[in-house]
Amino acid sequence: MYRRDMKYPKFIPAALALALLFSIPVASQKTAEADPALLEKHLDPIAADLMKRLYAPGMAIAVVKDGKVILSKGYGFADVESKRPVDPDTTIFRIGSITKVFTANAALQLVDSGKLDPDSDVGAYLSDLRIQKDHQQKITIRNLLSHTAGLDEFSSGRRAAAPDGVEPLDEFLSDRLVARALPGQRISYSTYGITLAGHIVERISGEHLGEYFLENIFEPLEMRRTNLGAVPAGRAADLAVGYTFNGQYNVQDFEYFHTYPASDINSTASDMAHFIIGHLGNGRYKDTRFLSEKSAALMHKAQFRNHPKLPGWALGFYETNDNNLEGIEHGGSMEGYAALLYLLPEKDLGIFVASNIEQGALMAGMKNTVLDYFYPVGSTPDDPKQFEALRKFAGEYRWDVYCHTCSAETRGFFPRPFSVTVNNDGTLGFLNRRWKMVEPMVFKAILNDDREIFSVFEEDEDGRIAYLFNGSNAYERVRE
Repeated sequence: MYRRDMKYPKFIPAALALALLFSIPVASQKTAEADPALLEKHLDPIAADLMKRLYAPGMAIAVVKDGKVILSKGYGFADVESKRPVDPDTTIFRIGSITKVFTANAALQLVDSGKLDPDSDVGAYLSDLRIQKDHQQKITIRNLLSHTAGLDEFSSGRRAAAPDGVEPLDEFLSDRLVARALPGQRISYSTYGITLAGHIVERISGEHLGEYFLENIFEPLEMRRTNLGAVPAGRAADLAVGYTFNGQYNVQDFEYFHTYPASDINSTASDMAHFIIGHLGNGRYKDTRFLSEKSAALMHKAQFRNHPKLPGWALGFYETNDNNLEGIEHGGSMEGYAALLYLLPEKDLGIFVASNIEQGALMAGMKNTVLDYFYPVGSTPDDPKQFEALRKFAGEYRWDVYCHTCSAETRGFFPRPFSVTVNNDGTLGFLNRRWKMVEPMVFKAILNDDREIFSVFEEDEDGRIAYLFNGSNAYERVRE
């Protein structure tokens, strides 16, 4: 079922999303742990292709590996009209439901301080509210944070027209906490469960959630351009303009939420990289511990699955399996924005991606491109000689429609070269596809349908690969 504040936007058909993802080439593992420049080189053409196909005006990405930010980059425009570029350090994006991870983080901090029991009945913390239920089973904080509380989900009425119209949580939730199922029976994604957890954080701490986040998460993690709710006036000019696209870009209004513990954080790619470092550090950022190791492990470990073979929910994060690796993530989207936070704790890898258009396929595509770079799927061919034989095809190729005699200073058409790489599963990667050799010099595209697409290489008189032919196009190998 589609939920607008999870990672897939309503107007991206599943078939298109899959087509976009399966068109991404797999990188050779020889660069897997190497130079950040190689990762950037790998990402750039795919980012450009995804943004073009999904009409994304701008995007930012941060990649953390082994405790360090190895890539932080902006693409495109934060404002189409003014051509203001995206800057990963300063451009602010709305991150939507990733806010839920921060609320879970806050709740676990209170567990650390002994002020909250994750397995006590939430009713003990709700003197001002009552959950309407026809059963006697307790609903716990663990239920709220793992989306197993069984609460009803009221979509209408969650937004306010202006920041001063956002209601206090006790008022907004007074008639919206309705149990429709027994707790702990199944996962049912719940904005209201996390919002109720945020209300409990406010009651225990005595602070508005935005202030609690600032003092206990944003400041300790040096997230200096991150806040909850309306962007402060001094940083408003750095907010990326949110858009939809229907033949032209349409500016979307800033959304204000009564359910702000679930929906309302604004941040930058660089700030979110700090959050990633802290979580991959098991609750420690630099010399600051903002979460105990025990609570960090709880946030990262599945608490419930609908079936043992299915991914489940941890506390604030949900499980995911990409490239045969078990990670955790949370996506967020709202009118004009999409974002994705992904952690792969066992490999000390984290990814954050955000855009100023609601396109979940863009987020997923960039995440999978990073994973394909570090951990490509496939096994080493049985015959090492065959693998070695493929290396002669690797290199840079350029469309053979350009001025061969023109210098860089004179007029001429010089198309950008692209790479042919050897994948660790015995295929070649080029032109956004994986290719398997079917006879000498002839390669067939690996597709998810019945089409047969071939590419052919040609040697020069010295036996070196000189050309690549695909369709009606010829590509000349670029000599070093």
